[in-house]
Amino acid sequence: MQIIKTKRNITIIYLAVALFIGVLLVFFYQNMIKMQTEKESIVSSIERLDKVQHLLLSIETLEQTRREYISTGSDQDEKKYLDAEKNLITAINVLESEIKSNPEIINDFKSVKDNINTYFDVGKNIGLMQKSQSPPAGTRFSEEKKLDETLHEIRKRILALENKYSRNLTESANSNKSLFLKRTGQLIIIGLIFFVLLGLSYIAISRDFNRKKEKEKVLKFNSSIVQSISDAVIITNVEYHITTWNKYAEKIFGYTPEEAIGKNIIDFLKITSENNTIDEIIYDFNIKGEWKGQLINYGKDNQKVYVDVVCSAIKDETGRVIGGVNVIRDITDRILNEIKLNELSHYLENEIKTIISELNFTNERFNLLSKATNDALWDWNIEENKIWCNESFYNMTGIATGTPIEISDFVSMLNEEDRIKIKTSIEDAEKKHSTYTSVEYSIHNKNNVNVNILSRSYIVYNEQEKAVRILGSLQDITLSKKIQDQILFEKELSDTVINSLPGIFYMFNDKLEFIRWNKNFEKITGYQTHEMGLINPVDFVPPEQQDLISEKISNVFKMGEDNVEADLLTKDKKRVPYFFTGMSISYNGQPCMMGVGIDVSEKKKSQEELRRLTAYLQNIREEERSRIAREIHDDLGQQLTGLKMEMSWIFKK
Repeated sequence: MQIIKTKRNITIIYLAVALFIGVLLVFFYQNMIKMQTEKESIVSSIERLDKVQHLLLSIETLEQTRREYISTGSDQDEKKYLDAEKNLITAINVLESEIKSNPEIINDFKSVKDNINTYFDVGKNIGLMQKSQSPPAGTRFSEEKKLDETLHEIRKRILALENKYSRNLTESANSNKSLFLKRTGQLIIIGLIFFVLLGLSYIAISRDFNRKKEKEKVLKFNSSIVQSISDAVIITNVEYHITTWNKYAEKIFGYTPEEAIGKNIIDFLKITSENNTIDEIIYDFNIKGEWKGQLINYGKDNQKVYVDVVCSAIKDETGRVIGGVNVIRDITDRILNEIKLNELSHYLENEIKTIISELNFTNERFNLLSKATNDALWDWNIEENKIWCNESFYNMTGIATGTPIEISDFVSMLNEEDRIKIKTSIEDAEKKHSTYTSVEYSIHNKNNVNVNILSRSYIVYNEQEKAVRILGSLQDITLSKKIQDQILFEKELSDTVINSLPGIFYMFNDKLEFIRWNKNFEKITGYQTHEMGLINPVDFVPPEQQDLISEKISNVFKMGEDNVEADLLTKDKKRVPYFFTGMSISYNGQPCMMGVGIDVSEKKKSQEELRRLTAYLQNIREEERSRIAREIHDDLGQQLTGLKMEMSWIFKK
């Protein structure tokens, strides 16, 4: 009830003051109109005064150019004089158009104009005398004197005009100043009334809204705390519209409070989660009154931001939820570093798998990477000559674990050549101010074992660019060296075996790119080593057989193996019959086909000879059968004839 009464009193005060201020504003407006009129009068007087001064300046310029022309008589000075005369006429016309509306000054200006016309006439007479060969001296002196008198009269009258315009300007300025003082008084009265109104309003409001002020103080205190928190703090209402946006939220997302406040936080920051849906997060928040987790937000320019979020509900005195507080921490750098670390780990895993695959392909008897070894880490403080190292360093050098180590202890394990190599590497790095060095050497450790080492070092410089600290790692590559030697041996052995084959050897991937082949292949086809890698395997057979070869190659990659007999096409287009085999294998992680080709030229010749011999034998058999048939026919005919004759004789008996 008291609040309603206070509001009514405040309304009455405001209406009364508004009415009074309205009356003052009417008078204020009238004075403003008068001031505007006086201002226009001042501006007009200044412009006219300027034009009068310009007229006087034009006359002086004309007189100067006239005297130069009289003294020289040159055409150029005559042109200047005529131009100055035109400028003076223009200035007269401009000033005349301004003075027509001022009857007080028009008579004075008319006298000035008449004198200027007289000046023009006298000037022309003098000009004509200048052009004549022998002008009368007395006449010319008289004209010059008349011209000076006229010019003096013009100056006097123009100065009179200037004085009149100056008086008008002064009167207008005084009038404008008086009006300004009146307006200032009115403004002071309005200001006093306004301050009285503020006082009355303050008294009326402070009596009934102290509690509200206390709440505002609490809110301001809370707001200052929110602004000072090093994390982003965003407060929303029950509809998830942003009401508070601190400076750290602006720093993380790039939006100013003016851009963010009033926006729906879910849509504004494009909130997503890798583990939950937005509906699930809202449901948990409404049930529990809080929620914690990681989210993905998008800042200005659609920049992706990973954040840790703690959401808490804001409740009123009745326990009703009226909003929420979201404390947000930017973890983008951490997440991106984790992603890069995972990618690097995945890359390293793939590299290790590739190395293992190559080793298995070269010699399946070796299984060298059953367990990863740790590098020996060390940190040499050059100024204090102290070395910190991990346990792997002690194991590698054979020094008892925990024993203090100086650089001389490690140097004593090196031979003279490696000492020079390491020293040269460090000195070169210091000259170039490089921070990274890498060198291979060997040590003879305390266990009397030679260890091959790959050393990688990082050099730290002070402000004087002097090396003060070197950190690094020692990787035992003794086994790797042995493996590399074995791999080279196995490769040389396999190359020797492949090159000793009587036929041709080939290996290519599923993209039909040659990977390996033997020397016999180059020798038979006539192609050089650098040419072999550029030729498609299908191109080694004649065009009419290429479809068959393509089909057989496809069968090898699908079924595992196949063979075919076709002609091998050499570089000089010579055809050689070959029997080709193919088997699908995996090489360096990619499907490949490996096979051999056997020259079947002799076989073809033998088969041809066999076919001819078989045909010859078949002809002999047919001839023998015919001869035997004829002999059997003749002998059997004779016997049958004899039997017939004997049968006939028997029948007769």
